[in-house]
Amino acid sequence: MEFFYSHGFHSSKDSISYKRICEGLGIAPFELIYDNGGDFMINMQSLATQLKTYKQDFALNTPFGFIGNSLGAFYLWQLILFAKQLDIPLPHSLVFFNPVFEPLAQLKKYIDKPQNISNTQSHFTLSKVHWQSYALALRTPMPQDIRTIVCLSMNDERIDSSISQAYWQYYAQILYMEGGHIITDFKPLYTHLHSFLRV
Repeated sequence: MEFFYSHGFHSSKDSISYKRICEGLGIAPFELIYDNGGDFMINMQSLATQLKTYKQDFALNTPFGFIGNSLGAFYLWQLILFAKQLDIPLPHSLVFFNPVFEPLAQLKKYIDKPQNISNTQSHFTLSKVHWQSYALALRTPMPQDIRTIVCLSMNDERIDSSISQAYWQYYAQILYMEGGHIITDFKPLYTHLHSFLRV
C-alpha cells in the first residue's frame, strides 16, 4: 500500500523525521509539502493538488494511507474532513504521531517570530493573518471506515496530547509511547503499526 506523508511545523521535504520513519517502518511515502508559515486554506488546496497529481499514477481504487506527525498529521486529518470539497479520495489507513489538534492554541507562540526549518536551515515567519486562517479548520466526525492509529508521547513538551486524545479516542486505536514530541526511533513501533501499513 502506498503512503503519503506530511512533515511537522519546523520541517520540510526529506526531514529527519521522514528519514527515521522510512528506516524504522520500512516504507517510503510520497511527501505532501505545505508552507510552514502559509495560509491554511491555500496550504489545503496545495496538498490536495499534490495528492491528485500522485494519484494519477495509481489505479483508481488502489488503497492508500496517510502518515504524518505533529502539524503534518493535522493537515492530513483536515484533508480527510475536506475531502468532498477538495474532490480527493479518502485513505484506507491513517498513522499519526503526536498530531496537533488545536493549531490556534498550539501555534500562537510562533506568531511574527522568525523560525528555522530544521533540515534546511531556511527561515519562515507565521504572520498573525495566516495564524488566524486556522480558524477555518474543521472538527467534524471522522469517517468510520478508515483504519486509524494515533501514537501519543507520554511526555510531549510541545503540544497537549490530552486534547488530541479527547478527540481521537472515538475514531482511532491510541498507542501511548515513552518520550517527548520528537520521536527519534520508529523501529520499536513497527510491531504495533504493521497491520496499519498493509492492506
